[in-house]
Amino acid sequence: DVLITTLKEERGKYYILDEIRRRVFTVTISDLRFDDAGKYWCGVTKTGKDLYTEVKLEVRKDRCCDTVSKIQSIEEGSVSISCPYDSEYVNNLKYICRGNRPSTCLQQAVITSDTKQNGQFRLTDDRKSSIFTVTISSLTLRDSGSYLCSVQRKVGLDVFSAVELEVKVASWDIQ
Repeated sequence: DVLITTLKEERGKYYILDEIRRRVFTVTISDLRFDDAGKYWCGVTKTGKDLYTEVKLEVRKDRCCDTVSKIQSIEEGSVSISCPYDSEYVNNLKYICRGNRPSTCLQQAVITSDTKQNGQFRLTDDRKSSIFTVTISSLTLRDSGSYLCSVQRKVGLDVFSAVELEVKVASWDIQ
């Protein structure tokens, strides 16, 4: 049951990219569903016996984190979000995104450790303590919501921690 070949690069939810120089091809499956999980075979046709590699695809629910840190601040103020990580990831890319969908977090990152500053967002990395901190300044009520701190891994899923930010209206006592 051939799902896609390099002769036809796109077929429904499947897309294949053949990097001939690198001798690597990549298949992307979009709009993943739980029933897409299972065993797949990547193959290369050649004279004689074809080459096959088995790939097992696991599909998980796209949500994050058993615990969520809750933080509060006031409008026009600032807040610092601390994101601890394992020391083995000290040289890896760190980033934060809005929302709670790990699968799209890196593409929608508001700031990364490569950028350091992006508008009201600033990222600093204390490599000795293995904590990166994202400071959000000039807060507005619209900044309230879910955020994911993440460290990019070279193999496997990135590491995530969740934060819920509540920005409150500043109440100034006038006497």
